[in-house]
Amino acid sequence: MSNASRSSNDLKPCPFCGGNAEIREGSSTKPYIRCNRCGCRTGSSRYRGNLAKAWNARSAVTDEQFSLAVHNGEAWQVVRECRIEWRGQVFETESSIDCDGEYYCTACNDDLPSWAETAWDDYQAARFDGEPPFRCCPNCGAKVAG
Repeated sequence: MSNASRSSNDLKPCPFCGGNAEIREGSSTKPYIRCNRCGCRTGSSRYRGNLAKAWNARSAVTDEQFSLAVHNGEAWQVVRECRIEWRGQVFETESSIDCDGEYYCTACNDDLPSWAETAWDDYQAARFDGEPPFRCCPNCGAKVAG
């Protein structure tokens, strides 16, 4: 078993979609961790231990989040939903049509990271055929509803 496989067994599920993660070798030979389901990833580092710590880190739950999750002693889950939308402008020149804008999440209003924007562009070009490239916003974790 390789070091990458052994280390991947110690990784928590993806914080956004719950998918399995693995350590991969980057093009610059520095490894990074990537979710096999939604594609979110860490930055690259030559220190695998630091990568695993960064991937496995989870935010502490605030009192407000806890109170939302527990009702009359029973746990329940609040699922936030979002849509991925595009904001920007379209420019027409003599030889082409160009655009300047970004895809963003309607729940957090943050622009998608470049890997997610590329994946969503491809999904849109395929007329939204098949599974979406990710089920949850890579920024805030809201469930992508459309």
